[in-house]
Amino acid sequence: VTVHYNSPEGCSGSHHGSYNTAKIMHLCYRGSQPTAEDHNTLRHEAFHYLQHCANVRRGGQGIRPLAINPGQRQQFVVQALGNGYINQIKSLYPAGAHQIELEAFAAAETYTARELITYIRSWCNT
Repeated sequence: VTVHYNSPEGCSGSHHGSYNTAKIMHLCYRGSQPTAEDHNTLRHEAFHYLQHCANVRRGGQGIRPLAINPGQRQQFVVQALGNGYINQIKSLYPAGAHQIELEAFAAAETYTARELITYIRSWCNT
């Protein structure tokens, strides 16, 4: 993954980061020291990379949820985020991105960086 910090093309607007299937991650932060929110953003975007790797290994293209079982994914998301946060996320993203984003937000809240690295190494062959 190529990571760009505070790049004009990736950090315009109000979002804190992004990942795309060209394996480019943009991380947007303010100040000289990363905050807890910045670390959360990194975990979120790293999880999108994981979603992408898993989908490709399963023969797909693009980014799809890691958890194939919708019921298990919903339980994970509700437990990690709660209904209020879920509704807020759904108001910010188009319907087609809800499952991907909800899973990534829940993962960022649930997993440590070390755990995500283990999953990425497993799915992404890095």
